[in-house]
Amino acid sequence: MPNLAELHNAIDMAPEIQLISQQVLAEQATMQLASANSTADLTFGTGVRFDNASNSASLLFEVAIPLQLSNPQQGNIKAARAQIEFLSEQQQLIRQSLKQQISQTYNQAQNQQRRLLQLQSQLLPLAKTLISQSLDSYRLGQISVLQLLDAQKERFNTEQTIINTQVALLNSHLLLQRLIGNTSLSALNNAHSLSPLSKETATSSPWSNTL
Repeated sequence: MPNLAELHNAIDMAPEIQLISQQVLAEQATMQLASANSTADLTFGTGVRFDNASNSASLLFEVAIPLQLSNPQQGNIKAARAQIEFLSEQQQLIRQSLKQQISQTYNQAQNQQRRLLQLQSQLLPLAKTLISQSLDSYRLGQISVLQLLDAQKERFNTEQTIINTQVALLNSHLLLQRLIGNTSLSALNNAHSLSPLSKETATSSPWSNTL
C-alpha cells in the first residue's frame, strides 16, 4: 500500500477534484470569450491626397476607434469570475475533507494489517498447538470432550477473526479507491513495492495482489 504522503499527493486526481477542475476551465474559457467580445473592433483605412499647389501626392492612414460607454459583456465576465471563485472554494473544502478521510482510512488499514499479521503469525499457531495438544490429551483420557470442544472453538474463533479482519482491510482499500480514484491508487500500487508487513500478510489475504 502507498504511504500516507503519496495518498495525499494523489488527492488532485480524485474524481470530485477533477470534476471541479473541468468546471473551472469551462468558466475561464467563458470569461476569456466574454472579454474578447467586449473589445471594440478597430477600423483601418488608407488613401491618397493630392496637393495641386506642389503637384505632389501623399499616402494617408486612418484608424477609427469606436467609443464604448458601457461594456455589454461586463455581466458575463463578473458572473464567470464569481463562479470560478465559488468553485475554487468548494474544491478547497473537498480537498480538506478528502485528506481527512484518507488519513483516517489509511490509519485504520494500517491497524488492520498489523492485527492480521499478529493473528496469522502468533494467535493462529497457538490455537493450532492448543487443539493438537488437546487431541493428544483427550486420547489419553486426560481431558473431557467438552475441554476438547473448547480448544476447537478457540481455533474457530481465531480463524473467524482473521476473516473479519481481512474483510475490514479490503473495505478500507476499496474506500481509498473511491476517495482518490481507482486508476490513481492502482498506479501508486504498481509503483510502490510491498512493505515487509504487506509481504507477511499477502500469503493468506485473498486480495493481496490488489494491496
